[in-house]
Amino acid sequence: MPTNKKNKIFISWSGSVTNNFAMGLKKIIEETIFPDLNVECFVSNVDIASGTDWWTSISSELKCCRLGILCLSNENIYAPWIFYEAGGMASRDVPTIPLLVGCEVDSLEKSPLGGKQCVNFENQTEFIKMTADINHHFNDLLPSSIVKQIAEKGYDELNRDLSSVISTLKNIKPYFHSYSEKTHDAGTIIQNAKNDIFISTAVGNKFLGKYGDIIEEKLKNGIKVRYMLLDLDRFHEMEEYLHGSGKKGEDIHYSVLKKFKEWEKNILA
Repeated sequence: MPTNKKNKIFISWSGSVTNNFAMGLKKIIEETIFPDLNVECFVSNVDIASGTDWWTSISSELKCCRLGILCLSNENIYAPWIFYEAGGMASRDVPTIPLLVGCEVDSLEKSPLGGKQCVNFENQTEFIKMTADINHHFNDLLPSSIVKQIAEKGYDELNRDLSSVISTLKNIKPYFHSYSEKTHDAGTIIQNAKNDIFISTAVGNKFLGKYGDIIEEKLKNGIKVRYMLLDLDRFHEMEEYLHGSGKKGEDIHYSVLKKFKEWEKNILA
């Protein structure tokens, strides 16, 4: 049956594990909840044909979707790409549903999605309501009398088919975005920070003197700032560990903080 674009859902994700969840969600929505009803979910890595210009395809899908689902987890709650796609849908007045998988709504408090009504995947009742809202948005493709039953079936199938994926997302620690003062304007980075800040610098660096006022303002606004002073050799080791030779800022898993703690122990010893 040909696809009806007016019933298209854009499923946004970031991170390899969350991608597996997004693909599973696509399958359940298309094949279990709305089978043969012209509901199509777009998930970038499975729906962009080989050889197609990736950016053009993403932009095109953002324009024609009627609904968006953001698959949010500790793997991507600080990922800029999620917020870009959410902004793309918001700019076109496309209703967007943040679906939390293994993370808490408090994690979004200082993000661009802070304050937005979210759906907690662990709560079956919320998943059923999300299904009913999607159905209503698509002009009641399913009779309201069977929505709950079908949503429960889809929810059970998702938990069964993706049990290991969901378990991983529950246990994964969040990422943080790391920048080097060599390649970025530290003042601008701190000024624009919406989450807690970790600053590491070398003995003799006048970092606090240069950015003290901005840091103080962040503290007043409830942003936590952690500061670690390292000797020059240890600082260069950290710089290489995080960024290599002039590597750009990137998402880095919080497990790296274990190494920071090792350095702190050495400093205190």
